[in-house]
Amino acid sequence: MTNHVNHVTLLIGGRGTGKTTYIKETMILSSPLKKKLIIDTFDNPVWRDMESVNHPENSNIPIPVMDISKIKYWKSGIYRSYSSRPHELFEVVKEDLYNTTLVLDDATKIIPNSKCPSDIMEFIWDSKQKNLNVVLAFHSLMDVPANLVRACDYLCLGKTNDARVPNKFDFLPELPKIFEYINKQSKNRYEKFTLQLN
Repeated sequence: MTNHVNHVTLLIGGRGTGKTTYIKETMILSSPLKKKLIIDTFDNPVWRDMESVNHPENSNIPIPVMDISKIKYWKSGIYRSYSSRPHELFEVVKEDLYNTTLVLDDATKIIPNSKCPSDIMEFIWDSKQKNLNVVLAFHSLMDVPANLVRACDYLCLGKTNDARVPNKFDFLPELPKIFEYINKQSKNRYEKFTLQLN
């Protein structure tokens, strides 16, 4: 996948399938944007630095916690913010975030699987005007609302615990074949396939 700016990427994979490593190496370090922000629901140790399986030396690149109220004045760097009420963080981000790579590590906590709310859809639609790269990480295809998929640029699929591709994705006729390969045929636990949506 190319890493130009202004892309919205859905990253879907179960626990232990390398989502964090993929985000660190493919979405954050290679991003041309000077600001990178990870939003999570707790102080997850994997987000305390940029260490990854392929780059253990990046443990010397810390990811400090940002007070989200300071987001308007932030100029550069990799930061993280977390809260048991991620909706409150996202409210600030929706208003004040520009020129940034944004990662929502467990997007399920903010986005319901039935239908993505209109305020989040507006944020996705406005991401190009705000010069944002957005990465939305989910554990399962069932967790992803179909209307959100239609607004994104890429769907990056790893192994999931889904039994099959949900019917709500009938508008992506190539997805069942990709799902079958990733989940049933590939022996590589970390295999991912990126599908361009828009």
